[in-house]
Amino acid sequence: MRRYSIVNGWDDFLDVWRQIVPVREQYGFRCLFAVADRPRDMFTWAFDFDGEWADFPAAQRGYYRDPARVQLRKVFDHMADYSIHPATQLLI
Repeated sequence: MRRYSIVNGWDDFLDVWRQIVPVREQYGFRCLFAVADRPRDMFTWAFDFDGEWADFPAAQRGYYRDPARVQLRKVFDHMADYSIHPATQLLI
């Protein structure tokens, strides 16, 4: 799960983020949900990863090297801070 503290405009951030999701999905990371808490400038999203948390960094290498993803590095211009944590999806 990822949580970002958003700066420099929600609309610009979301425009970039919406371009990131399909690139990430090409590498086997499926978006489960995304929520925006605009009054607190917090954005939270989660994706599914087929593998163990220990293998996560290696699984992301190809994704971050993809030219389409490299062009979207400007997403970091909209993050004052971020956190990344493993989480387990619960069945309801």
